[in-house]
Amino acid sequence: MDLKKKRYILMFFMGMLYSSQNVMPWFSTYYYKAMQGALGYTDGQLGMLITVFGIIAVFMYIIAGILSDRFPLKPLLLISSFGTGALILLMATLPSYPIMLAIQMGFAITVVCTFYGAFVKFTHTIGEEHEQGKMYGFMFAFNGLLGMTLGFIASGIYAGLSGAGDVEAFRYMLYLYAFFNILPGIVLLFFYNEKRDTYLTEEDQDEKFQLKYLGDVVKMPEVWLIALMGCCSYTFKCSASYFTPYLTDAFAIPVVMMNFIAIFRSYGVRIIMNPISGIFIDKMKSATKVMTVDFILGIIVIGITLLLPGSPSFAIIAVILLLMVAAIYNLSVPCWYTPITEARIPNKYYGTIVGIVSAVAFSPDAFFYLIGGNMLDKYGEAGYSYIFMLVLGIVTVGLLISIILRRMIQKKNTQQAL
Repeated sequence: MDLKKKRYILMFFMGMLYSSQNVMPWFSTYYYKAMQGALGYTDGQLGMLITVFGIIAVFMYIIAGILSDRFPLKPLLLISSFGTGALILLMATLPSYPIMLAIQMGFAITVVCTFYGAFVKFTHTIGEEHEQGKMYGFMFAFNGLLGMTLGFIASGIYAGLSGAGDVEAFRYMLYLYAFFNILPGIVLLFFYNEKRDTYLTEEDQDEKFQLKYLGDVVKMPEVWLIALMGCCSYTFKCSASYFTPYLTDAFAIPVVMMNFIAIFRSYGVRIIMNPISGIFIDKMKSATKVMTVDFILGIIVIGITLLLPGSPSFAIIAVILLLMVAAIYNLSVPCWYTPITEARIPNKYYGTIVGIVSAVAFSPDAFFYLIGGNMLDKYGEAGYSYIFMLVLGIVTVGLLISIILRRMIQKKNTQQAL
């Protein structure tokens, strides 16, 4: 089969793997009450599960990038697929809390260390240089479509089986996610040929990671600007986690309705915005230009949120603002890694750069929720305003970084053209 046709089939199953992998470390944030009812954990224990994963994952992202440059992608993806599936099945036995902590540590390996760098590099290699935006856009759109489908099926399973008890309903939800982690691995095992299914040259494929590459990468100022830009963007995304309880507390939106809004916010918006972002990137020939516009929109939305009175009469406007946060964030996601190509950095550094960028970009998982939780504990409902003010400041920094990065890349490319 021609690669241009086959790649969309492979991307579909990679999107399935990403969407099912990417739920597990944050399972409590998607199915908080279901998990708490089945396992009987306190709020603090559920929070600690994510914190343990987040701290370890920061280091795993760097290793993930190096592994994707040093080793073939296929075995890394298979380890992730079958390894995460096995951990989910262990989770379905409803183990003790110490074992659950160990499972979260395991997710840091299978969801991040062996998967994330390989996933990003897979998306990069399956498209030509001029269509990088489109490839990332469609990949994350598949992820959104499949993630939303899985979310609604899992919620339906829980609603249908909850009469038999929280434990059985929770177990079947986990069986569903285990299946959709393992199925893509089977497809990749038999249908993905890494040497053939790529647009990289043979020279690029044969080039393996060397320790000196890490030294080369950390000396590249554009890499750190890309990483910090991603961190500001991801912090903006994290603010959506506080919109959900904020809409319930301040605008009296029912919890059941918020569950459906949250699923659509997490996945439905992605289906629309990620391909649009990819098209914009390829049309404008600059991910940093798209990010500049993105941060400006983010500043406007957070500013309106801070000015909006907390009253049920403004509930519809508040929901629209939440969906706009999701839309703006998903406009930015395909822009995180395309500046690597935009800056004409050699392919041999790609995975290593992805690791460093990801470690910095996703670092808010290790501290933002602790800060936000403390603000709410200390200030109550007023804490939401402090959280949004913090995010507004960070997004403003992101805007400045995107402008500086764009100018740096333009200057570098002009010099190389001379």
